[in-house]
Amino acid sequence: MIWLDRLIAEVLAPLAVWVFISGLDDLFLDISYLYLRLSDRRGRTSPPTRALGQFPDRPQRKIALMIPCWQEHEVIEQMLDHNLSEIDYENYDFWLGVYPNDPATIAKVAASAKKSPRVRHVVCAHDGPTTKADCLNWIVRGIRHHEERTGEPYEIIQQHDAEDLIPRLALKRANQEIDRHGMIQFPVLPLKTPVRSLAHGTYCDEFAEFHLKELFVRSRLGGFIPSAGVGTAYRREVIERLAELNDGEPFDSRSLTEDYFVGLQVHKLGYSQLFVVPDGYFSAQQEQSPQTAGSSTTFANEATRAYFPRTVRQAIRQRSRWAIGIALQSWQRFGWNAGTGQIYWLWRDRKGLVNHPAALLANLVFFYAVGRLAWARLSDGDWHLGMFAAVSTMLAWLLLANVFLLLWRQVVRGVFGWSVYGWRHALATPLRAPFSNVINCCSTVGALVKFAAASLRKQPLTWSKTEHSYPSGDALTAHTRRLGEILVAAREIEPRHVEEALAGIEGSERIGEYLVRKGVLGEAQIQKALGSQRGLTFRRLGPQDVEPEALNVIPWTTANHLGVIPFCIDETKRLWIAGAEVPSEALRRTISRYSSLSQGFVLITRSNFNELAGALVSQASAGQSFRAAGD
Repeated sequence: MIWLDRLIAEVLAPLAVWVFISGLDDLFLDISYLYLRLSDRRGRTSPPTRALGQFPDRPQRKIALMIPCWQEHEVIEQMLDHNLSEIDYENYDFWLGVYPNDPATIAKVAASAKKSPRVRHVVCAHDGPTTKADCLNWIVRGIRHHEERTGEPYEIIQQHDAEDLIPRLALKRANQEIDRHGMIQFPVLPLKTPVRSLAHGTYCDEFAEFHLKELFVRSRLGGFIPSAGVGTAYRREVIERLAELNDGEPFDSRSLTEDYFVGLQVHKLGYSQLFVVPDGYFSAQQEQSPQTAGSSTTFANEATRAYFPRTVRQAIRQRSRWAIGIALQSWQRFGWNAGTGQIYWLWRDRKGLVNHPAALLANLVFFYAVGRLAWARLSDGDWHLGMFAAVSTMLAWLLLANVFLLLWRQVVRGVFGWSVYGWRHALATPLRAPFSNVINCCSTVGALVKFAAASLRKQPLTWSKTEHSYPSGDALTAHTRRLGEILVAAREIEPRHVEEALAGIEGSERIGEYLVRKGVLGEAQIQKALGSQRGLTFRRLGPQDVEPEALNVIPWTTANHLGVIPFCIDETKRLWIAGAEVPSEALRRTISRYSSLSQGFVLITRSNFNELAGALVSQASAGQSFRAAGD
C-alpha cells in the first residue's frame, strides 16, 4: 500500500491548502460575528432590527401570503388551519398556486377555502410540475386580477412554503419595517427532531449557523441578503420592479432557486434588505442561557419553522436543486457582477462546488491516515504516509492549523445548534459532520451532472420536489399560543381572569375547565378557542349529522372508550370524527387500525358528546337508522 500512501501524500498539499483557505474564510465570519455582537452590547454600533415594541402603531397594510403547491395534499390543509389560527394580524390573505393535474391538492385547498375566506387559489394554466418560480408568477397574476376586480391592492407580498409554521408576529414585523426596506428576510430554522435523525440533524446544524450567524454578519457588512424562499416579505413596488427585469414576471421561471436570484436582484436595484433577528434572541438574559435563547416563544414569533428531509435520498435531491440554482445558474446568469463589495459573498455562496467534494476527500484521507497509523503500530511497521508528509515542515504546520480550524468549526456550529436545539443536539454535532459531508458531496456531484446534461440537451430544469410533512402533537403544541392568550385576544376574558385561573387551578385541572367551573365562560367558548389554537373546527352535532356508514367504521364500544364519534365520510374519502378532546397521535394511530381513510377532526363540547352518544345508543336500541331518527 506504499503506492497509495505516496499518491495521497501528493494530493495532501493542495488539499490542505484549500482546507486552510476555506477555514480562514469561515474564521473571518466568526470573528466578525463576535466583533459585531460585542460592539452592539457596548453601544458602539446599532443593530438594524428594532424590537417590535419600539415602533409606533401603524395601520395594517394588506398582505398576500403566497404558497406554491405541487402535490401538497398531505400537508396543505393542516398548514392553513394552523397558521390561520396562529398569525397575529388581521389584514391578510393566503394565495395558493395549484396545478390542474393535481386534483388532490386542489380539493384540500378548496376545503380550507370553505372554512376561511382568507384562503384563495390560482390554477396554473398548464400541467405541473414546472418550476416553483413559474407557480409563483401565476399567483402574482391572480393577485393582480383580484386587485383590478376589487380595487383593493396588496401592499406587501410574503412568500412561504406548504410545510411552514409561519412566525406568529412576522406580518406585524413586515408591516412595521417595510417602509424602510424593500425586502425582509426572517430566519428559517428546522424543527427539532431526535438526535438519531442524522439527515434532518444536518439541516439543523447548518441552518442554525447560517441564519443566526452568517446572515446576521452578511447584513451588517453590506452583503446582499439571498431570499430563503420562505419567510421573505417584499414591498409591493419591488415585485413590479422585478417584473420589469424579467419580461413581466417577478420570478425567473428558468431558475430552480428563484429566491436566490430575487435577493440578488433586489440588492442590485438599490433597495435596502433587512435580516430580522428575533426579538430577545440577543438579550443579555438569554445570552447567559443558550437553552433559553432557543425557547419556542423566541422563534415562534419571528422565525419560520418546518421539517426538512429526513432521509439521505431526499436530502441529496433537495440540496442538488439548491446547488444548481445558487451556484451554477446564478453564475451562468450573473457571473461575478453583483455590485460593489459583493464578490466575496458570491464566493461564499459558490465555494461549495469545490469545498463539498474537498471536505469529503479530507475526511477520507483523515480516516485512512488514522487507520494506517493504527496498523503500523500493531504490526511494528512504518507509517509511510506520515513519513511522506513530514518531509515538508510547512505542510506539517499547515495540517496542524487545519486540525485547529476544523475543531473550531465544530465548536462554533455546536454553539449555534445549542442555542436552538439544546446541549444534546450540540454534543452530536461532530458525529454528524462526516455524514453532512457525504450528503453535500453527493448533492454537488449530482448538481453538476444534472446541470451539464440539461445544458447539453438544451432542456429546461423542472421542479425537483421533496416530500413534506407537517408537525403534529407535541411538536405543534410548542408553536401555538396558550389558550389564555387566545381567549384574551378574542376579548372573551380579561388578563386578570387568566391570572386568577392559574392561581386557583386544582390538581390536574386545566385552565378551560377552571373557567367553566367558575362560570366565567361556557363550554362552547372554551372549545371554540381550543379549536382556534389547534386548527380544528368547532361545531355542534345532532343525530341527523351522523352517517351510519361513518359510525360503523369503528366498533361503538371502542369509539365510546376513545371518546370519539365518527360521523361523516366526505367526497374526498376523509373520515370525519368528533370529540371533546384534541386528538392525540396515539388516538390517530388507533383509528388508523380500523380504517385506512384519511382523518379529519372537529371539536364538540363534552355535554354535546354525551347527548349525542346517548341519542345514538337509544336509536340503536330502537332498531332505527340514525339518519331516519334525525328526520
